[in-house]
Amino acid sequence: MRRSLARCVPLGFLTALACGPASDDATLTGGAVRPDGVAFAIGDPPHEQIVRSTHGVVVSQAPFASAAGAHILSIGGNAVDAAVATAFALTVVEPGNSGLGGRTQVLVRQPDGTLDAVDGTNQVPASYPADTVVGADLTSGYGMIGIPGTVAALATVLDRHGSLPLATVIAPAVALAEQGFPLGEDQAAALARVADDLRL
Repeated sequence: MRRSLARCVPLGFLTALACGPASDDATLTGGAVRPDGVAFAIGDPPHEQIVRSTHGVVVSQAPFASAAGAHILSIGGNAVDAAVATAFALTVVEPGNSGLGGRTQVLVRQPDGTLDAVDGTNQVPASYPADTVVGADLTSGYGMIGIPGTVAALATVLDRHGSLPLATVIAPAVALAEQGFPLGEDQAAALARVADDLRL
């Protein structure tokens, strides 16, 4: 069932507020406002940064991911659409923190106050022998990997509460993956730490 939400949708690491297209009432202290009315900031914002909008705000650790969510709001998506778009974009631009192979818990609050929780926790196969992990080094390798829940959780919450099709919502993340983007210092350092493990 598709619904239009008008409340905050926390998605662990990001928040999209309000629903509906952005307008020219967005203001941002220490940033800018795009021609479509979406306020944004690139780089490390000051801690006292203030953003106001009656139509939508998207916040995440990565500017490219926030821009993906803001784009979805600007084309008429609701808060869940924007949150899911931001989350999928984070899997591209910050895979070490928000990768497709991880877990995601989503809590949606409806305008009437009812809550819907989607649990995308990693699963372990029932046949996996528990004694194989006793005393094992679980800092890297296959033994520490569960069945990812992120994609299913995001698709489920979008199906239940989104207003746009999945293809539209993931389009910004797909574009980032296909076209590339400049790495931030944190991601470059993270990749450098595991460079030897990634080489074939």
